[in-house]
Amino acid sequence: MSKSGINIELPRVELNGLFKDLNRYNKRKIDQIANEVEAGSFTILSDAKGIVPVKTGRLRSSGNTKFNKSKLTGVVGFETNYAAKVEFKNKAYLRPSYNKNIQGIIDRIRRLLNRK
Repeated sequence: MSKSGINIELPRVELNGLFKDLNRYNKRKIDQIANEVEAGSFTILSDAKGIVPVKTGRLRSSGNTKFNKSKLTGVVGFETNYAAKVEFKNKAYLRPSYNKNIQGIIDRIRRLLNRK
């Protein structure tokens, strides 16, 4: 991901507590969790692309995800030199998408781990 863009990473504080005992789960369960983190990353990206302000379409088309299965992290970002300016000064698009979706991602992972 570009240093000149804007990124948001899963897991953040909200997910770290769920992942501290992963060594007690089998590979199948960890794969299910990884799939959930990856799918959640794409959901956040899709929602962000749906609300990002569009003049030329360059900002919207710069949106992408990067997933690291071994660390169970997903990064959602936009890679233009003005992505952060739009997010923080014009119209937020990434943070609202994250906030809209993170609790559902956490809840689905909790269900996979049989936690409430």
